[in-house]
Amino acid sequence: MILLLISINTQAQQLQEDSLRTKKNALAISSATGLVGLNTALYFAWYANYNTGKFHTFNDNNEWQGADKLGHTFTTFNLGKAIINASYNAGWQSPKQQLLAGSVGLLFMTSIEIQDGFSRGWGFSWGDVAANTIGTALAVWQGIALKNNYPLQLKFLYIPSSIAQYNPKLLGSSASERVLKDYNAQSYWLCFYPKQLFAHSTLPAYLGVSLGYKATGMLGAHNNDAFNTSYYRTQRYYLSVDIDVSKLKTKHKWLNKTLSAISFIKIPLPALSVDNKGVWRGQLLPWSQ
Repeated sequence: MILLLISINTQAQQLQEDSLRTKKNALAISSATGLVGLNTALYFAWYANYNTGKFHTFNDNNEWQGADKLGHTFTTFNLGKAIINASYNAGWQSPKQQLLAGSVGLLFMTSIEIQDGFSRGWGFSWGDVAANTIGTALAVWQGIALKNNYPLQLKFLYIPSSIAQYNPKLLGSSASERVLKDYNAQSYWLCFYPKQLFAHSTLPAYLGVSLGYKATGMLGAHNNDAFNTSYYRTQRYYLSVDIDVSKLKTKHKWLNKTLSAISFIKIPLPALSVDNKGVWRGQLLPWSQ
């Protein structure tokens, strides 16, 4: 997923330099190739160890303390944003074209949800569909109403956790699997950049404020009862500053492209946090448990 976002964001920067026809062909080919590749990778990461059966639904809204739902919203937002941006640079700039471009991520995630519906280990989740729709709507609204400007962004921070080793089947047995599966290691952030919405703001365009969420202590989806562990399931909320690295312009074209490509990754910065027990804490970096 991360590699696909980097690829599409990089492609969007390159499209600014190509001819119109070349832009559109490159966008269609790269997007299709990337989505097919990601679907294949997800199949082996999620479904290969489960048998298929009759299509069924599954209510997983209370699992993983909501971290998985935020992951869905983050994914569809950033897929939508990346493809809208690439489409905009390729010359597809009408509201209808932007709506179609932004919906590609939703269609892709819905196809994965349908695969879930046929998997005995999972199921079609309406909660996932709702989370996917919210992410897409946030991207499409800004793409159309704000003309491909994104003062509201969803970001992701991954810091490896120590807990995944105790349940590698669910949380991942390799570093690449854990990026997807270990919700204890993930935090999700809603970032707002005032200058990108209000032209009169005196703040730099790259400087913003962010609200974060991180769930930890999870060995199972609902509880840790099946495990002999001292880990406690905790939810922590953050208030921090943020930097939109895509707005940092340097003299080096390759560096500007790189910064734009990775702009969905949250930079760890000092934060004020509170957990679900009301314990407040100031943190130099928001990655401690």
